Amino acid sequence: AAWIEARGAAFAAARLPPAPAPAGPPQVQVQPASQGVLLVRLFSAMKLRSANGLPDPYAEVRLGNHCVVRSSVQWRTRDPIWDESFEF
Repeated sequence: AAWIEARGAAFAAARLPPAPAPAGPPQVQVQPASQGVLLVRLFSAMKLRSANGLPDPYAEVRLGNHCVVRSSVQWRTRDPIWDESFEF
């Protein structure tokens, strides 16, 4: 029984204190650039859910509330593979 208490004390001593929770949602700052290219690469998705039958998935690249570009539709699959690139 003493070894059980010693083991418990050793585990308690080895535990790290929990990390402090962030004060709010993460903040992202974007610095405007005068020039440059942003490359977005869309690979695939796996095990998508659908309310009825097989889905016809597509992806949207959004900037704020604006849809910047939309991928091709992958017909009747839960595991779409797009392998598409978009440059901005």
